[in-house]
Amino acid sequence: MPFSTENSRVLSVLFLTKKTMRQQRGIRSKMYQDRVGEFRWKTLAGNNRTIGASTEGFKNAKDCESNAKMNGVKKIDKEL
Repeated sequence: MPFSTENSRVLSVLFLTKKTMRQQRGIRSKMYQDRVGEFRWKTLAGNNRTIGASTEGFKNAKDCESNAKMNGVKKIDKEL
């Protein structure tokens, strides 16, 4: 396959996509139960610092998950 500018564009898009995926791997969200048994969520950066969290506890996990999604969390890991 000869090298062309079109091939070059495809390769650069693939490279940028992989680079973006690597950068986003560090950010993750998880749901947990606090001391009183209520569900909460938090978002952690790659260095384990909290960069987002619920401001209230929820009685059931579904409410907690929907609150996280309303606040921009795409996927939440359940740590129950």
